[in-house]
Amino acid sequence: MESIYKLRDLERYFISCRRLLNFGRCTDQFYSAVRSLQLYDPVIRTTLSTSKLSLSFQMFADHVLWLHQMGLMRVDKQRWIGRANKFWLYSVAANLLRDFYELICVIQRVRTREKDNLDGGMKFHFRTPLKWIRKHPKLSCDLAKNMCDFWIPYSAVNKINLHPIVISLLGIISTSMGMLQIYDKDYRLLPS
Repeated sequence: MESIYKLRDLERYFISCRRLLNFGRCTDQFYSAVRSLQLYDPVIRTTLSTSKLSLSFQMFADHVLWLHQMGLMRVDKQRWIGRANKFWLYSVAANLLRDFYELICVIQRVRTREKDNLDGGMKFHFRTPLKWIRKHPKLSCDLAKNMCDFWIPYSAVNKINLHPIVISLLGIISTSMGMLQIYDKDYRLLPS
């Protein structure tokens, strides 16, 4: 029983260290949002800036919650959790909009390349999803990650009631896709 308490204390210690190391990331995301305002494509510029700005606010709310947990300030915990989840949802929704825009661009490129009607050209392209995933790994990985990510904050803001096992499974898939994007740059949409 004592070893369980030691493991819990160790977990809390690691969580506190991780949050302390991430303390300035909300500022980094804010400046990244400002830099993304210079992108040429208006859809990517808008979705990327919105995503990064929302993520910055979500991280700020997470920092406030951590300071509250450490006893350094007093806040309404549930209100700040709600704010963090809403900003997380806004960020993921903007990422999904960008993914759908990229998907439309892929469809348009295939359409012009094949010079056939849209139905005939896309029938082959989407009939075999594995071939499509292999051909577009960046978009496939990002779309899978963001589709899974969307439901976690959507459930947290009480828009849908998902079972905790489903949320855990979505989190595992999303984390796996995110780790793949970090490990191999060939799976990351650019600019990001």
